[in-house]
Amino acid sequence: MKTKIKNPLALLFVLMLTGSVFFIISCESSKPNTSELDSVGAELGDAHGDLPTPDSERQNGLALTPTSANITYIGQSQVFTVVGGDAPFSWAVTSSANGTISVIGFSQARYTSTTLGQNTVRVTDAKGHQASVPLNSPAMQMTPTTVAFAGATNVPFVASSAGFTVTGGTPPYTWSNGSVTLGTLTASGSSASYTMLAVPGQNIITVVDAVGQTLTAAITQTAN
Repeated sequence: MKTKIKNPLALLFVLMLTGSVFFIISCESSKPNTSELDSVGAELGDAHGDLPTPDSERQNGLALTPTSANITYIGQSQVFTVVGGDAPFSWAVTSSANGTISVIGFSQARYTSTTLGQNTVRVTDAKGHQASVPLNSPAMQMTPTTVAFAGATNVPFVASSAGFTVTGGTPPYTWSNGSVTLGTLTASGSSASYTMLAVPGQNIITVVDAVGQTLTAAITQTAN
């Protein structure tokens, strides 16, 4: 038995409409979940180290080891190693008169003392960040600290002189004579020589290093 379609145009419209709805539903269901993809991408980035580290977290990461050193004799050397930072590295010292710095490796340098004095080793990385280490020397000392000149019998004074030496501190040293009417002072580097004049009295010899450390020696000149 055959069925006669009374309105074929209406049937065609219904079929077209049904197909459009099916196509729209299929397209919507096939769209990727972007939030899930973002989550997976972040996890992959973390796993492979692809996420950049902010520079603000690294700028304080530059350091030197050891963090301090004591210099006790001329010619002593000390190796310093960079920790962190961004290569290449440049090295310097605050006082080239007291010691030198020389590169011995990718992240290492050797300091060698030329005199006993305070100094600082400083390293700078490619981004301008700096780290430094203080170098300490023995405390400044002066010998002798007291000198007494006395005249002989029936003689007001016997011509005499005394030598002074300073160690430690930070060269160069500056010497001074408290009274030029009592004696003369000749100084060179870490040593000085005082020669008394035929005058009784009290005198003071002073030595000052490059950073202001000051020592004195007392001189007494008496007649018998």
